[in-house]
Amino acid sequence: MEKVKISRMENKDLLTAAKLFLVAFGPEGLGEEWTIASSRKNIEDFFNSNFCFAVKERDELVGVIMGQAQYFEKGAELFIGPFVVRKEQRGKGLGRLLFARVEKEARKKGLVGVRLMANQKLPSFAWYGKMGIKPSGWEEMHKLF
Repeated sequence: MEKVKISRMENKDLLTAAKLFLVAFGPEGLGEEWTIASSRKNIEDFFNSNFCFAVKERDELVGVIMGQAQYFEKGAELFIGPFVVRKEQRGKGLGRLLFARVEKEARKKGLVGVRLMANQKLPSFAWYGKMGIKPSGWEEMHKLF
C-alpha cells in the first residue's frame, strides 16, 4: 500500500464517494437502480454522523465507510451504511483499515456493537464474517410505493 491515509470524510469527498458508491452498487456494479442523485443523497444522509471515514491512496479517494449510532436492545450500536472500496483497490487491506478505524471510533464513543445489511450471495458477506460480524437471524424486508 503506497501512501495510504485514513481520515474523517470532508465535504469535498461527498461527490467522489457518491460516484464510488454508484459504480459499486449501480447498473455497472451490482445492477441496482442507483443514480448519481440517489447515491449522493444516501452518502449525505450519513455524512453528519461521527462515523464517516475515507481512505486515500496518494491523495485520491479510493474508499469510504459511513455509519451512524442507532439504539437496539443492548444499547447504541454502529449501523454501517455506505461502505465501498474501489474495485481496483480491493484485496489490499483498505476495507480492513476502514473497518478498524470506524470500529475504534464506535468503541471510543461507548457503542456496544456493529450492525449492517449484507447479501449472502456476495463475497462481502464472508468478508464481514472475518471481521467478526455474524448474521442476526433477521431478514431485511421492504415495501416500495
